[in-house]
Amino acid sequence: MIKHLPNALTASNLACGFLGIIFLSMANVNAAVACIVLANVFDFFDGFAARALGVSSPIGKDLDSLADVVSFGVLPGGLLFYALNGFSYPTAITSIAPIAYLSVLVPVASALRLAKFNNDPRQGTVFYGLPTPANSVFIAGIVLYGKSLPFYEILLPLITILASWWLLAEIRLFSFKFGGKLDKVNPYRMALVLVAIISVITLQELGLSITILAYVGLSLLFNIKNKK
Repeated sequence: MIKHLPNALTASNLACGFLGIIFLSMANVNAAVACIVLANVFDFFDGFAARALGVSSPIGKDLDSLADVVSFGVLPGGLLFYALNGFSYPTAITSIAPIAYLSVLVPVASALRLAKFNNDPRQGTVFYGLPTPANSVFIAGIVLYGKSLPFYEILLPLITILASWWLLAEIRLFSFKFGGKLDKVNPYRMALVLVAIISVITLQELGLSITILAYVGLSLLFNIKNKK
């Protein structure tokens, strides 16, 4: 039975995505974001469990991508739709703000990102394009922080485009897995953990988004300093 643990964790990730969509339909943003965070936890541990048990399989890989599309593509896209619509749940098609349709870019780009990952032999110890779990955290922080952002009405559509673009951009990012003592990326990973702790404590919801921006920035810095 233990060999089924990774798939059970992946299924839990998918369940979180589904429940998050249900909560969002009730205009409960906090519960929807909590589902994104919990889905990220399950997503981290399903891969960890598969490697530890040596039970990786094509079915598990496909199931992981399917779960990620829901939890880290459709659900974050729904969050952006709700925010772009002025934090008002539409009662009819006519009550939807036209700009809210821009949010469809996120689930579409997320699905393309996951298909690209599954068929790109370069990706494993590094990523090309922001991983969908990280993108979902970035979006969650922005939506939770909401109207406290300066020039919010202008920034949110631009952030939606950014959150779609960098999923597919040829940006080389280091993985979150710590390597051996001589791994040159470890100091950058440790710096990221430190930034995450400080950002979340001091900036709370916005700290989630700042952490992802720091991840991209540190990856670019690592690439520049270690360019061959």
